[in-house]
Amino acid sequence: MDRHIILLGAGASMDAGIPAAYPMTNKMIQRLSEYSYSRREANVLTYVVGGLLFNYGKQGVNPISSGVNIEDAFNAIHLISERDKSEVAPFIEAWHYFISELDKKYVYYAKTNLKKMIYEYIIKEIKASITANHYLGSHLGNIDKAVAKLVDEKLKAAQGKGSFYLRDEVGKGVEAILKASTSEWARKMQNPSSLHNDDISREIGKLIDSTREKSGEGAIFSRTNDLMIALLKDLVYINDTSKVDYISPIFRVLDSQPSLTVATLNYDNVIELAGDVYGKQVNTGIGQWSHTGEIEISSLGVNLLKIHGSITWSTNNGRRNGRQAALPTYQISEIQADKISEADFYPAVIFGGKNKLKADGPFLDLLRAFNYELKKCDILTVIGYSFRDEHINVYITRWLNGNDKRRIRIVNGPSFIADINNGMLPDYATYLLQLVQSGRVEIIPLYARDGIAQLFGEQLTPVHQQDIEISSTAFEKALEKEKLASDYIMVSEANAHHEASDAPD
Repeated sequence: MDRHIILLGAGASMDAGIPAAYPMTNKMIQRLSEYSYSRREANVLTYVVGGLLFNYGKQGVNPISSGVNIEDAFNAIHLISERDKSEVAPFIEAWHYFISELDKKYVYYAKTNLKKMIYEYIIKEIKASITANHYLGSHLGNIDKAVAKLVDEKLKAAQGKGSFYLRDEVGKGVEAILKASTSEWARKMQNPSSLHNDDISREIGKLIDSTREKSGEGAIFSRTNDLMIALLKDLVYINDTSKVDYISPIFRVLDSQPSLTVATLNYDNVIELAGDVYGKQVNTGIGQWSHTGEIEISSLGVNLLKIHGSITWSTNNGRRNGRQAALPTYQISEIQADKISEADFYPAVIFGGKNKLKADGPFLDLLRAFNYELKKCDILTVIGYSFRDEHINVYITRWLNGNDKRRIRIVNGPSFIADINNGMLPDYATYLLQLVQSGRVEIIPLYARDGIAQLFGEQLTPVHQQDIEISSTAFEKALEKEKLASDYIMVSEANAHHEASDAPD
């Protein structure tokens, strides 16, 4: 009897309401653009997507119809955030000028303290000048008496003279009082007793420094990555049990074989949730790996190999593993649903390029386990995978070439063959298409829900259905963390300084 193994790509989760890799990029741009506290990050993601589309065009790919894979966007943003650490950094005279524009940093300076210091300083000098001016100091508090005294003096002198003389003399007298006192006051203010004030000088220096743009050293790109991770958690974590009913027919394979290996390139919890709903044992092997460094394959139930990580995995990198480890080890544990949305929780997932072959963590061990389990099977069912990961394709090639009786069944939508012929998919998909006539490859032109039903049968009856309640989204909590950040404000483009200047005191 033929033994089955299943490989899931992003298209396998679309029927659960999870955006595929390309629509997910647009979804993230849209969500980041909706809030004032994440619009700078939206600009960053938009810029990166534009650059990737431009590069696709240079390679002869239609950028309008292709879109950008969210993994490519994640990978590009991560590389830019650490561009100064890159091996090629010494050979790059200048990065694209707009990267520097986006990454500019201004230190937000609260002017309240400087205003208070200047106010107190001026009051001190005014008091000093009034004290030094005896006449003004004596009469400023009771100016009516000073004027009355002046009028009496002028009245005595005005005997026999007209009223015009009196008014003129009084006016001149008042003017003289004010002129003399204010002149002395102004002189004192121009030559203050403590002109050199170190505190004010330092504060003014801080204000001037805050107007100078600085390199953010990749911080805005790191912040963009963090907000995208928060959005990823919201987009791929499923808590509605009714959304995983379509996947349940794959559990029927367990009727003909005691265990089933499901390898997935997705980060979501579709299979785990389906296992809970339909009463099937699902083993990720990650707990055992943290203790022994080995992926344990169970002889019963579903062995779920999450090759690129999981939204439900928490990493404890650097902690010692009890008495079994003499050196710090990379540990991973499954977390509860209510912890996933926490702003400080960064899931153990990997994106694009060389990151998928990173040595730390369980990822290479998971890949080796997939290769080992693949060799024991006769039929590989591929659902929603477009054959873009070379490290996965290498193992498929070795497996297929190893025995001419092995077969692949591909469920990847009704346009899969057309996309191959139009050059929308990698060359590897073209090679597979050439094997259709030999019977080694079977293409089912349906999306996941209908394709799974056709290959494995009807949906199972749920054992229990209880939705998981989550109080608030990870993105909302991440935005709240942004609002509470007070050490500095990252700003970009020409209006950055204007925004900082207009911030409330």
